[in-house]
Amino acid sequence: ATGLTENQINRSRIGKDKLKEIYNDYLSNRSMLEKLQKEIIDELNEKVMPHCHSIRSRLKDPDHLIAKLIRNAEFKGGKYLTIDQDNYLCRVNDLIGVRVVVLRQKDSKAVHEAILSLYENDPEKYVSEGCNYDENIKKYNDVYIAEEPVVYVTSESDKRFYQNVEGLKVADSKKEYRSIHYIIRKKDIFFEIQVRTLFEEGWL
Repeated sequence: ATGLTENQINRSRIGKDKLKEIYNDYLSNRSMLEKLQKEIIDELNEKVMPHCHSIRSRLKDPDHLIAKLIRNAEFKGGKYLTIDQDNYLCRVNDLIGVRVVVLRQKDSKAVHEAILSLYENDPEKYVSEGCNYDENIKKYNDVYIAEEPVVYVTSESDKRFYQNVEGLKVADSKKEYRSIHYIIRKKDIFFEIQVRTLFEEGWL
């Protein structure tokens, strides 16, 4: 993969052969993911767009995927140590990434309610600690929010603004970064939605 040295790939805790299999499989699944991405954007445009400035999305670059797997296997371990071409599609939860941009912070509440109207938010269906996403898929077979929605805040005023929003966990940001995160399951893929204000916007 471009940007990675042969040594980095060879030293990966996942293994060079598995990384190559994942890379090639991801390329073969791009059209399927692009179709799913369009479905997601269409439904968000219908329900969420009236409350926001813009909605953008992207598919993870293949090289960035491999770099992420190598990095996370090294520093996080867990599900990344047993990842392979049969399970990476559900264990990597941001292959499809969506950014919802609002003009004002107060608009994020309406966006939150719209997202919850689209995707069931049942804590019983959250991926439990120590459980891989592929295990979660075996238990449930519908569309739902798979992790507790969380807003990262940087001030006490932010905390006060969000503290009484139903279905939203408030957490201190470690990097002066403000955003609401959702992990959602749809068709055996887990994708990510981030909600930010126009002032904070910057696609990473």
